[in-house]
Amino acid sequence: MLAKFAISVVQLYAGIFILSNALGDAVVVAESGSSGPTVPLVAGTVLMASAIAFQAWLSIAKPWARTPWAAEGARGRGARLPTAPSWTFAAAVLASLVDIAVSIALGFPAPVLSLLVLGIRLVTRHRELRRLGAGRGGTATLAGAPSRS
Repeated sequence: MLAKFAISVVQLYAGIFILSNALGDAVVVAESGSSGPTVPLVAGTVLMASAIAFQAWLSIAKPWARTPWAAEGARGRGARLPTAPSWTFAAAVLASLVDIAVSIALGFPAPVLSLLVLGIRLVTRHRELRRLGAGRGGTATLAGAPSRS
């Protein structure tokens, strides 16, 4: 997680201090009639996309050992939360695509459907966890979780 945070901070400052100048240069090149982006802009874009891909890989592969506080938290809670149903993924993707189309038509960002899907999923997740925890004095018993009796 620290590596992903560090990459995010570097990307933020690289975008502000390096790529903003490259974007300004690209505008000058475009106004002069030349075609194609400048080399720093292409290099910066490739590096930023590569860093985002590396962050995604870190999130999935988790190549380092667990930290002591993460291992303790996993032991203290029992099992992981259940995976969201497949309709959640489908709704999130579809809502994002519709929001992009609406944003293009309106000329400004309007993530209304994405926020609606997020709200619906948060409410249904809260209800599921509350229903699961109702039988044990408020502590959720998750599917496949070992009993701590």
